[in-house]
Amino acid sequence: MSRHLPAPKTWLALALLSLAVPALLPAQSLPWWRKVEGFQGVFHTHREIAGSGGSQMMTSRHSILTDATGTVRFDHWDAQRRAWIGTVAGTVQVNHKLMHNDSACRNDITIVGDGPLVRPVGAMPLEVLLFFQNDGTYYLQINYASSPATETTAAVCVFGSGTETRQVAEDWYPDFHNYGAHQPIPASAGRLTFSGRVNDIGDPGWGILFDGPNLADSFPFDLSWDIQPIGGQDDELTFEPLNYQSWIPEGARSADQWGNSIRIRAELQKKGGGPPKTRAVRFYFNLDASAVPGVAMNYPLQEPSNRPDLGFPQDLNPEHAISNQGRHAETPGDGLTAEAAVGAYDWGAWGSVRVSALLDDGRTITGTYQGANTARLPHRAEDSKIADAWKDQTGFSGADDEDNDELPAGDGHGGDGLTAYEEYRGFYENGTHIRTRPARKDLFILDLIGARAKPAIALFAQLTGLQVHHRLKEDEMLMFPEPHVINLNNESVPHRVDQHGVVLVETAQTPYPQAWSKTYTTIGTPKTVDLVGIPPTLPESIGKGPIDYLHKAIAHELLHSVGVWHHGESDYKQIWRLKLKPGSDKPSLWERTSETFIRVLKESGEDVGTKLAEALDASFTDTAHWSPLDIEDYHNALQWSSGFNIFMDPLVGEKGGQHSGNDDCLMRYEYAVLSQSVSDPNTYYYLDDQRRGRRLCDSPAGTGNNDPGLQPQSRHGDASPNRGGCLHMICVNDAIDHPAR
Repeated sequence: MSRHLPAPKTWLALALLSLAVPALLPAQSLPWWRKVEGFQGVFHTHREIAGSGGSQMMTSRHSILTDATGTVRFDHWDAQRRAWIGTVAGTVQVNHKLMHNDSACRNDITIVGDGPLVRPVGAMPLEVLLFFQNDGTYYLQINYASSPATETTAAVCVFGSGTETRQVAEDWYPDFHNYGAHQPIPASAGRLTFSGRVNDIGDPGWGILFDGPNLADSFPFDLSWDIQPIGGQDDELTFEPLNYQSWIPEGARSADQWGNSIRIRAELQKKGGGPPKTRAVRFYFNLDASAVPGVAMNYPLQEPSNRPDLGFPQDLNPEHAISNQGRHAETPGDGLTAEAAVGAYDWGAWGSVRVSALLDDGRTITGTYQGANTARLPHRAEDSKIADAWKDQTGFSGADDEDNDELPAGDGHGGDGLTAYEEYRGFYENGTHIRTRPARKDLFILDLIGARAKPAIALFAQLTGLQVHHRLKEDEMLMFPEPHVINLNNESVPHRVDQHGVVLVETAQTPYPQAWSKTYTTIGTPKTVDLVGIPPTLPESIGKGPIDYLHKAIAHELLHSVGVWHHGESDYKQIWRLKLKPGSDKPSLWERTSETFIRVLKESGEDVGTKLAEALDASFTDTAHWSPLDIEDYHNALQWSSGFNIFMDPLVGEKGGQHSGNDDCLMRYEYAVLSQSVSDPNTYYYLDDQRRGRRLCDSPAGTGNNDPGLQPQSRHGDASPNRGGCLHMICVNDAIDHPAR
């Protein structure tokens, strides 16, 4: 067990600095601050302090950094409390480093956070009050709030050590009234402003800390606010994103470069239209933006950036003051209108834009777009992160996390492991960005073979109906032992499963083509195949056209990566010997494993087994090639129980084996030279040709040379139970687990 300090509390005190209290305002029936419709404004606090020290019993060191920005809006007057009541919204950035060391334990604590101010679960809504007192002063009060943060404690103690990381809610107790005297109410309608330094004295909740030999009890911070009255005015600020309906964000290959942009135009006018009574001193454009790792689902894969996905680029806004990681822009405009350009740094960026203006009468006015204070970027539904324009282009109307691609039908499971949002955000292929279609299933292949494999990949795509993306670069999909996941940059986006691609390599480590996995032992979706390996010596052509053997082999193994099995697995090799039958002086073919004499016939009925035995016997007794001793040894071996080894091990294609089913299917093997007779188990038909399949079958039924009506018999029959019908096995969705067939 480790011992550590209590959970720290971040006291973002928007305290009111003690200033001189003016004389009481002249009595009036209804003061100006009651004539308005409310107040709204902004606040900012910044605390950056450090210290260290200790006593004989303990020492401490601290580095405190907090930065908070927020907005307040008051729209309800409470006569009983003499206060305007409203809401507050804001964000807090925290970066604390605390060390506490005593005789038993040392704790090093870091607290890092960048999130919104929220109320604790189950508490009343976050609320702000603006009190106006009879003594001519006002003060602010906000109820208890918190903000999410990550706390890491590393403890080294005499009784044990350890590190703990947890998500915490950093507490905020901005009880402004208790921290200082009230501020003076302006004599006439106008802004309530302050900027100064507040000396926060007391226990801030970070445990026992020292400054030299004394306890640290002073944690000052810089504070500013700007609150303006609302209402009682005739002017309004409107804004509009230009080309809003058609804009779809486009990123760039670098996270620091914007891809495309959309301009936001703001205009100050009389309510309903016409020249305003006031002019704007300053226009403020603010963004809330996503910050998804990378710029696309598969790029970059190494250390992807988490920068905001939308921003105001300085090069597009040369006259603007840009801050807050590019999310805030301000400009004087021409007093009536202003524009700011929003750049997209991610192909799936989303967020919202707000506009306000500081007027020459001291008020700050909030802009509206079609009656709302914000406009979603891109133009999209409230519950979606996908641009409506893309939905219009693709005909998609479902939810962002939907994955119901229908084509090809395959095994009946919809989807390709990629949500609609992931297909919309898109991928990089060969350095070029692509957005995939939500109706057709996609498969990504990292092809490290190159030109030799392209015809095979084209054949695979043609047979399956999948949309195959095979021009990936090595920095666009990782390979074993790294996860070959194509939607790896999925943090905080609609996501269902880590969808894998397929890695195609030429390697001397495999003697034959194979779909290889370190983890999985059965065929399934792409997650079950780490590599599809092809020997570099594999020839492109081995007879039997119309497709090359190399291309058939690659396409065959790729089909294993999308759940397609062989037609069966039970074929086997025989071991042929020459041996004398009882009472005969001429050798016959004898099968070592079954220990039986066998007949080998052509399908026409011609006895080729006897001819083979006679030819071999003549060869082994040819005195022109063998010595008398060799020939004597041969004759002796013919009488052995195991016979004379002729080193022939022909492959038998069984009924329901690898050669069964539709004989034009690419998943059927083509190497068997024997088929066992159904009427005589010791008779085998010699097959002088096997068809090379070039299609995918849609039924397990035997066709062609496996047709049940073939004479003298079907070679290998129907496919094994639960096999064949390869078109109906295809599945690329890694969310689906398939049992062995």
